[in-house]
Amino acid sequence: MQPFNLKKEVSETTADIDSDDVINVKKHLKNFGYYKEPEWGIDAIVDTKMFDGIRSFQKDKNLKIDGVMKPKGETESMFNKILKKGEYGATGGLQGLSFGWADEAEGAIGGVGYALGSLNPKWNKQKESMSEAFERGYKKYRDNRRSVLEEGYKKAPILTGGMEVAGAISSPIKFSKTRASSPAQKLARKNLLDAVGSGITYGVGSASGSSDYADSTAKSITGALLGHKVVKSLHGARGGTPLVRGLMDEGVGKGVDKVWDEVFSKKDKNK
Repeated sequence: MQPFNLKKEVSETTADIDSDDVINVKKHLKNFGYYKEPEWGIDAIVDTKMFDGIRSFQKDKNLKIDGVMKPKGETESMFNKILKKGEYGATGGLQGLSFGWADEAEGAIGGVGYALGSLNPKWNKQKESMSEAFERGYKKYRDNRRSVLEEGYKKAPILTGGMEVAGAISSPIKFSKTRASSPAQKLARKNLLDAVGSGITYGVGSASGSSDYADSTAKSITGALLGHKVVKSLHGARGGTPLVRGLMDEGVGKGVDKVWDEVFSKKDKNK
């Protein structure tokens, strides 16, 4: 995510407002719900609606209501706080949807881009091989996504964790097929297979290195199996609705993560 940075002050009394600033302010106000885009689209022409939108935004965020935005000012800072939270939520959601593989996928895409770029002599001034360029791009994009997720769990844990759970619940990844009208025994077996499959996938995908694979996979499978058992005991073999089952599975799984880290991580440190 690119941070929102003004080049100059934006106000009704500023004579030479930068055209790029006007477009960026309008776009962000629109995304935040404070500016209605006209039929002809967003342009660089200063209009009253933009300043009304700034004032409304300032009022809702308990800022000074003056319709003025300054570089490094409080309104610009609030824009960036909202953008950051959006990035935390999006990253958590993608991580859940992919069962922990979003960072790896982004790394792979970045690696391919760098590898192709290495074929251009003007870009490849360090004369990297394609494999070296791929590795550099892969690590850069993968680690960037991981750092955003870690920062999200520190600064906005409820939002980030909630979006990750929601993403996992709605993930299209399935590990077994059974009709909804099938006998309860078959549905229970399907839910169990889904729990084990998602546990393995999530565990391997969320591990940051080869030494973490076993630990992450064990935590994920334990959490998924325990969640499956809790849901089954509460709702019977059919496991309740998909939403209830997903929330319970993920909720128990997150709890197991914390307990596992407390118990086993401390044991490892004491060795």
